[in-house]
Amino acid sequence: MRRGQSGFEFIILFGFLVLVFIGFAYIIQGRIVEQQLANQRDLRVQLADKIERELLLASRVRPGYGREFNIPVALGGQDYNVTLEGGDTLVIRSNGEEYIRFLSINVSLSPDQEPRLLVNESMSSPRIIVRKNMWGDIYINRTCAAKGLTYSNCPVTQEEH
Repeated sequence: MRRGQSGFEFIILFGFLVLVFIGFAYIIQGRIVEQQLANQRDLRVQLADKIERELLLASRVRPGYGREFNIPVALGGQDYNVTLEGGDTLVIRSNGEEYIRFLSINVSLSPDQEPRLLVNESMSSPRIIVRKNMWGDIYINRTCAAKGLTYSNCPVTQEEH
């Protein structure tokens, strides 16, 4: 009878250890997912910082300033898009979440662009062209960058004069 009892105790102990292992694996998996989401949020913040720095630079230099700059193809391996809402709000969407940055300056989009869209997942080499016209207005011309034109080859629209 002692042998049967030892086998039964072993099965109970083994089952308990398996449950403990599954519990630890579940907790670890949850922490990994939390960390990945935090990393995605950090990447969206860094991208917003980069775009806002470029826009602030354009606002502080002489009229006629223009510059093109690159932004990442993907954020942490995830597709994303960036829109400009109302001229002063930058919205970055990726992985079902969005990050909103209220800009301290007002920015306009060149009129030939798809409304509000700066970057989307279908663009193979995301670049943004920033211009400051002679009245001090800041414009973003994403269309030229999407067509593969450099800043020097990008025609100035009537509104950007």
